[in-house]
Amino acid sequence: AFWSGYWTRIPSEFHEASPTSGQMAAGGGWDAFRIWTMLTDFGQLPHVRYITALSDLIAQLLDIEALKATSRSMIAHHREMHAESRNLWACALARSLTPGEHHQ
Repeated sequence: AFWSGYWTRIPSEFHEASPTSGQMAAGGGWDAFRIWTMLTDFGQLPHVRYITALSDLIAQLLDIEALKATSRSMIAHHREMHAESRNLWACALARSLTPGEHHQ
């Protein structure tokens, strides 16, 4: 569910080819680093806020209600991820402890 649309959460102006390790090692610059960070686990989570300039950052930081709403959404998403993880591992443990059955 989570990974099904992760790329769509990244703003379109950032949809570029991902950097290669050679580009990163060779100092591929800000664009290579920016793309790499958006492909990391934390960059794929919903509710990540993007900025386009310092003025945009300041405007977002001053919008307290929007920050509170983002925080509430992040808490709700974390609860959903926790429940999915808990269910996954509970099922895996139950299956591994079932006697006499071979599981693939």
